[in-house]
Order: sequence, then C-alpha cells, then structure tokens
Amino acid sequence: MKTNIKLYSVPTLVGLLAALAGCQPKELVFDHEQTQFEVMDNAILLELIAPVGTAVDDEIYIFGEFNGLDERSAVGTIAWQMEKAANSDNKWGIYLFPEDFVSGKTLTDGFSFVSKKSGGERDIKGQPVMHTLDATVGTANNVWADRWAAYFSGTVTIDHNGPVVYVQDESGFGKLTLYMYGDIDDLNGSWPGMSVTGYETVNGLELAYFDIGEGNEGLSETLIFSDNGADQLADYGPVTFSSEPVYLHISADGRVEKLNIDGVVVHDGAVVYVLDGMGWGMSTTLYMWGDVDDLNGGWPGMSVTGTAVVGDYTYLYYDLGEANSGLTEHLIFSNNGASQRPDYDDYLIGEDIYLYMGSEGAPTVIEDPENPGEVEWFNPKATSISVVP
Repeated sequence: MKTNIKLYSVPTLVGLLAALAGCQPKELVFDHEQTQFEVMDNAILLELIAPVGTAVDDEIYIFGEFNGLDERSAVGTIAWQMEKAANSDNKWGIYLFPEDFVSGKTLTDGFSFVSKKSGGERDIKGQPVMHTLDATVGTANNVWADRWAAYFSGTVTIDHNGPVVYVQDESGFGKLTLYMYGDIDDLNGSWPGMSVTGYETVNGLELAYFDIGEGNEGLSETLIFSDNGADQLADYGPVTFSSEPVYLHISADGRVEKLNIDGVVVHDGAVVYVLDGMGWGMSTTLYMWGDVDDLNGGWPGMSVTGTAVVGDYTYLYYDLGEANSGLTEHLIFSNNGASQRPDYDDYLIGEDIYLYMGSEGAPTVIEDPENPGEVEWFNPKATSISVVP
C-alpha cells in the first residue's frame, strides 16, 4: 500500500506550529469554583467549598489565630458566621477586613471552619484541619473543606462550658428555644430564652443542646421550651444543674420527658400505667389522696406524662416522682374532672403498677401487661382500647 506523505516547507511548518500554540485550551474552572460574591476593594473575600452533604440551612463559622476564636467559641459568634451563596449549594462566603484581625495576626497564622450541625473541619484521617493563606484585600479566594467531624464516628465531641441540657427534639418547631426561671429568673435570656447552642450526636442520637454556662452549677431552674415564643410547652422541672448532663425528649405532641442516651425514656420514680378502656386518651387525669392529699396536683390531678407500648398495647403512664416513694395513695382517674371512675385504693408507691380502666367498677390490676387479653374481663376488640396494629 502506498502512503502519501505531505511535506511542509520550513517557513510553513513554523507558521503552523505558531498557530497551534495560539489555540491552547484555557484553564478549566468548575461551577463550584466560580466566585459567588462580589469582590470588595477593602476586604478579603473567602469562599468555602463545603463538604458534600452539608445542609443548606447549616451555620458555618470561621475561626483561628486571626480572630482569637477556637472551634467551640466560634459557633454562635455572628461576626464570623459565613453566608450561604444564593446560587450555589456548595459555597459559603465571608468578607474579612484586616483591621478586625487581632494582635497583628493574619490568615497565614492558620484558620479553619466549624459547622454548627456537624462539628469542626477534619482531614481524611479525621484530624483537625488548619489552613494557611497569604491573601490580600481586593481578592477572591477559594478554600476546600474535606469533611466535618460527624463523618468519622457519628459523634462530635464538644467541650461544653458548664452544665448542658440535651434535647431529642421531635416537636417540629422551626426554632426551639429554652426559657428558665427559678433561683435566677430569665437565666440566659428573657422570654423566649436562649437558642439552641448546637447539635451533637450522642450514642447515635441527634440531639440539640443548650450550654447553660460555667458558674451556674447548683442552680435550680424550671425549663420552658417553645417555638421561639409560640407554641409554649408545659413547664418542666425544677432541674438542679450539675456536672451531669440533663437529657430530655420532646415528643411530637409536645410532651417533655426524661431520656437516657440509649434512647429510652427515664421515668421519675414509680410509674402508673393505664390501659384506657374509656377512650379518654390524653385527657385522662390522675388525682391522688391518702398519706398526702392532692399529691402531684389538686383536682382533677396530674396530666398524662406520656404513652408507652407494651407488647401490642399502648398504655398511658404517669411518673409519680422519686420523692413520693413509700406513700400510700388512693388513685382516681377522670376525664379531666368531667367524669370519674371509682377509686383504686391503697396503692403503695414504689413498684410500677399496670391498671385497666373500664366502664365497670374500679380500675383492676393487669398481671401480664403484654397479654392483658388473658384477663377474663378484658375485651381486646373493644373500640375504646388503644391497640397498636
């Protein structure tokens, strides 16, 4: 086979090579690297390309030698909070003014980022990251963050400042706030109180937390949670703050109850469980009289603390309080005082008790809470019984 080879003269070849050199491709700039904020002549524009999975409603802060903050103290410091880019879900930006830097420090002394929801910035090995950057005013600068702390262990270890209140929040509130009164009214803020300090994963549970503050150990305070002042929940407490964290759960229907870090509700003292054969539900109240009249409240008594599933059945329950152990009381259930059942007599507060409340006679003890249908008077098909499908 004959091959045709086209020969070029030396001047022609030189001209061709020059033309090709002029057609070199431009440097690629990906969308997430594009500048999202306007450059200002008197500020350093710093744009963070956040780790994959960062929530668009997260709060991200910058800290380092230049502003005198660390990973913990940066969270909540508005002056150093980054702004979410309007046209990118990957970028957050901040304008840095050298006159605001402390003690002559610059970005070359090191800086990093912290997510309110997921903790501080970490490298691929899970170690804290510190960037350095020789940046000048009037420039835009990209910085990449690899991962947040929560990526590695599911737990963000935070150095809390004094007592802390953890909350597993299922309220659906837009902004959970905590107001406190007691030994000190308006502790950490007047109504509606303080905002969530941050979020921490404890034993696989995603918990909001409120740092109560160093120096507040020993204070006895009543807690009121609300949706930034709206949809106020019932008072909880009083709680005495100590070095031991307070763990609470807010249910979807607005009940505040104790929680342990395994996700199990912790009861306060003895518990009275009630299988509701009247269909009164959450309006069922419990009044007690005996060794102490009006125990836990005057007529019609205390409201339902919560609900618990035992076997296939849903029970109402009432936490009677550890301090009431040893008292003997009469129990009267009513539909918030409108209609009452006969007394259940002489309950010695100590052991938990399971009762069936029906339309005939006084409440009756259930020996096997998982199988109440074995009791001859119990009709598991009654429509008024709350049965879990």
